[in-house]
Amino acid sequence: MRNWDPLGALAAARGQLMPCVPICMSFGIGLWFSLKSEPGLAIYGATAGLMLIMILLWRIGPETLRAPGAAIALLLFGFLLMGARGHSVAAPVLEFRYYGAV
Repeated sequence: MRNWDPLGALAAARGQLMPCVPICMSFGIGLWFSLKSEPGLAIYGATAGLMLIMILLWRIGPETLRAPGAAIALLLFGFLLMGARGHSVAAPVLEFRYYGAV
């Protein structure tokens, strides 16, 4: 009986993983929505740095780690994309109760 190698199976399916791109990004978006509060700038910076490391692993890493590196990079990209979208549509919030025309 052969041992199943999941990283080798991912490397073998390298040309057929394009449909997984939105799935990986949606996991990152879901991760952002699962947080109790909005992350700070340090978290976004660390996430961007880790995403760059995963992109390097995807581009110049060993063959068996390229697909997982790309998947993690896409997950982190989804997280950063949702953070950017959240900041772009943010509106001011009133700090007191206001009655009347706005």
